[in-house]
Amino acid sequence: MDRRHHLIHWADGGPTDLTNAALLCARHHTLVHTRRLHGHLDTQPPDNGPPHVIWDLTPGSYDHALTILPRAG
Repeated sequence: MDRRHHLIHWADGGPTDLTNAALLCARHHTLVHTRRLHGHLDTQPPDNGPPHVIWDLTPGSYDHALTILPRAG
């Protein structure tokens, strides 16, 4: 079963729309949360392909991103 993942969690000020979402299988959704990985949407890839999520696979990268991203609201 696929799961929608908030790239910036709504509790951390992230919007609840598709520009802040990634579709992950259950295994990868668990992995992203367990390792606290950060992903962001690349809306203008250099190859003119469709928008896609770029993941920082460094454990704890989500927590680091929260310290440098502007807060919504």
